[in-house]
Amino acid sequence: MKRWNKVILTGLTVLMGATLAACGGGNSSKDGQVTLSYASWDTDQAPGLRKMLDKFEEENPNIKVEMETTPWDQYWVKLEAATTGGNMPDVVTMHSSESYKYMSQGVLMGLNDLVKDNDIDMNDFTEGLADFYTYEDELYAIPKDASVVGLWYNKELFDNAGVAYPDETWTWETLRQAAIDLTDESKGIYGFASHIGTETGYWPFIYQNGGEVFTDDNTKSGLNTPEAQEALAFYRDIALVDHASPTITELQDPDKLSRFQSGRLAMMIEGNWFAPGFLKNDYLVENVSAAVLPKGKVNATITNGLGWAASAKTEHPEEVKKLMAFLASKEANQIQAETGASIPALKGFEDEWAASSDTIDLTAFGKMLEYGVPRPYNKDGLRAEQAEVQIINQIFSGKVSVEDGTAQIEKEVNTILSGN
Repeated sequence: MKRWNKVILTGLTVLMGATLAACGGGNSSKDGQVTLSYASWDTDQAPGLRKMLDKFEEENPNIKVEMETTPWDQYWVKLEAATTGGNMPDVVTMHSSESYKYMSQGVLMGLNDLVKDNDIDMNDFTEGLADFYTYEDELYAIPKDASVVGLWYNKELFDNAGVAYPDETWTWETLRQAAIDLTDESKGIYGFASHIGTETGYWPFIYQNGGEVFTDDNTKSGLNTPEAQEALAFYRDIALVDHASPTITELQDPDKLSRFQSGRLAMMIEGNWFAPGFLKNDYLVENVSAAVLPKGKVNATITNGLGWAASAKTEHPEEVKKLMAFLASKEANQIQAETGASIPALKGFEDEWAASSDTIDLTAFGKMLEYGVPRPYNKDGLRAEQAEVQIINQIFSGKVSVEDGTAQIEKEVNTILSGN
């Protein structure tokens, strides 16, 4: 699940959309064979996704699916250009942070009839994922996968410091003390990264402390509360008080992922979506593992998930519906799990996904699905999150107090969520 940075380059959009647009709409050959276009962005998942599509083609020999993988930032620029030009690919991978825009513009195929005709039960998918892709009671994407945020850690650094590995007994204080014990500033090694991340940073701590990111059906900020403020102060102080995390400025270059991959960061909060890439890195395969997030007042983490969406203007709607039905099937989700591409959105495949790796222990992510909190979602959530993060930057750098900062966040976010 890639981090979302919206890229809008008006003059460049049409140019960058050329490649994606070229594969839009599919085509038909003279012998009756139909070719569908599918676009996604994750190169680590690509081999597993291709195996799913190969299986579909095997079962539907008259349909071929051409797959294009484009880097994250370019993907959204290209997709916007292709959609605007009427050349959207037949099927695309959709992200919850972008779904409202495409659903509300009427460019995606409604899937309620497909779900009904194929007896697809949304209750069989991880809770909350279908909500990301539902607009005015119409489903516009089949849930593809379930992402979970956990605690990645470096076993070598733990062993060198004589610190026990994280497990399900860990609390906030266990995390904090371990981060201190693991830090060796003289060697440039830090125990933890208190970086400015929402889903993969301070949000889980807010929920663990009994707080909420948004309240009143996601129409108001929930950060200006004692529960949220206490969580933010804890997260911030690992860096500013304990010096067990690089500062916000220091985490900009190199960032936490670079530090982690080079053996200079003992723990970081990140999603299961990094697993396919980590499994290609010999150092990480040897030294990295994952654990459940430390417990606050309650256990909590953030869950999210991608979706399979289709163009409303596809020239081959029946073939597209066949593909979408297949992607929702147990057969397709089994392939997604066994290849390690991602945890399938369809429930019951967490263990198969974890078992796809016999080197890095991934079982923690499946365990956390039991208490995962779906990522807060609303039509103005992206703008609200960006406004929130700007002020969080001031809080975590020590320029603004937690109380003053969260009051400002409440004011600005509530204005955005009210439609003003």
